[in-house]
Amino acid sequence: MSDRTPFLRFALYAAVPVIASGGASWTMALAIGIFFGLAGLGLETRLRSSFDGQIAFFATFALLASVSVTGGPGAPSSTSLLLFGASGLVFFWFGADPAPGAAKLGLTAALAIGPAVYEFGRASGRSFGPDNLLIALFGSHGLLYGAPLLWAGFFGLIALPRHKPGLARLALAAIAPGTLALLLAADRIEPSTRVATWLPFLLPGVAHCFQIMRTFTARRPERALAFAGALLVLWNVLFMEQYRRRLLPSDDTVSFAQVTSNSASLLSRFAGTPFAWPANWIFARRFNAPADRWDAIAGRRLFADAKATTTTIELGDDASVFAPDAPLLLEGFGERRTCERGWCRDLEGAGRLLLPLRDFGAGDLVVRLRSRGRGALKMSLNGGATAVAEMSESLSDLVLRVPASLVDPGIGVLSLSVVGGGKATIDRLTLGRDPATGSAR
Repeated sequence: MSDRTPFLRFALYAAVPVIASGGASWTMALAIGIFFGLAGLGLETRLRSSFDGQIAFFATFALLASVSVTGGPGAPSSTSLLLFGASGLVFFWFGADPAPGAAKLGLTAALAIGPAVYEFGRASGRSFGPDNLLIALFGSHGLLYGAPLLWAGFFGLIALPRHKPGLARLALAAIAPGTLALLLAADRIEPSTRVATWLPFLLPGVAHCFQIMRTFTARRPERALAFAGALLVLWNVLFMEQYRRRLLPSDDTVSFAQVTSNSASLLSRFAGTPFAWPANWIFARRFNAPADRWDAIAGRRLFADAKATTTTIELGDDASVFAPDAPLLLEGFGERRTCERGWCRDLEGAGRLLLPLRDFGAGDLVVRLRSRGRGALKMSLNGGATAVAEMSESLSDLVLRVPASLVDPGIGVLSLSVVGGGKATIDRLTLGRDPATGSAR
């Protein structure tokens, strides 16, 4: 990449953040664009000391174009921007040292995990576990789910120590603790804040991965073409499957967006969304559920926030493809149908619901199920706390109180069964927290 094009590179680095900041004022968007343009030039300059200009440019542009550290929709997160800027400066300064010492590596690690540990310590609700890591990386709002190109940042570090040992140690000093910090989850940590302090340290891995790919393609162009051909074959197989299932009209035109959407849906149903591998495979094996269900479950909160005490799931009320109850239902439930003045779903003998309880707070969990039918209905959470009650011909409530000590943050399974077999009609599910029992946790 020629040094005569700094303004063009600056504009490219600034363009994506400006577009992502559409909810902000023009002044704020312009300031963010300038910030990222200068940050991109600085990060690229540091990479050029270890990689050639083309690799340095494309690695930097891949990082800045893949991940938004401005936060969610609306006003940009100034905290995330400042943390990303501080991280970029540390990478720029420490990356110039061919053999960074223990002090620099320690400061880098502290920067990577500092914000997450600080917010975790002062949060009112928090949890620790591998589920948090999988959701932070592969959930619907996860880092690698939304920016799969950043896999190169991890893969590239495998071989980097043999070529650039000092740069590899510096990158690992940030990436390893930063990734492990994703095991922590708290109600006050923004997703962009948790990764902003170690994102620039993915650049050496991305650059090295790009360099390996370029070298491989130059030496073995036939293998690169074979890989591209395999992708085209897969695309054509998915296209033909759409015709077999009559997802496309046989005598009319169809948009490319519809074809792509159908192909993505078919692939997701068969093997799960590729961007969520391997988290969706782990989820499917753990809960004996379809792998594509992970996309809707991971990161979802049934309670609005840590202070919310109740939440209601209406079964069958929403007929759209975005029905909030549909992702929660596993086997045993029928299609939506009318019941009394609303909509319900039938339970055929036994069934299960997924309850993403990544909700923070204390107290017993009170599960209230509104149903009707003949015989007794049994309800249990995670095979532990159980309640059984006789159903009536009209809708009535079955209540299950789960002690706080048995309620773990994560994905719970609510099992329902009609004792002796039969059918029940389920109207709604209401979950509540009892703050008065918070000391029981």
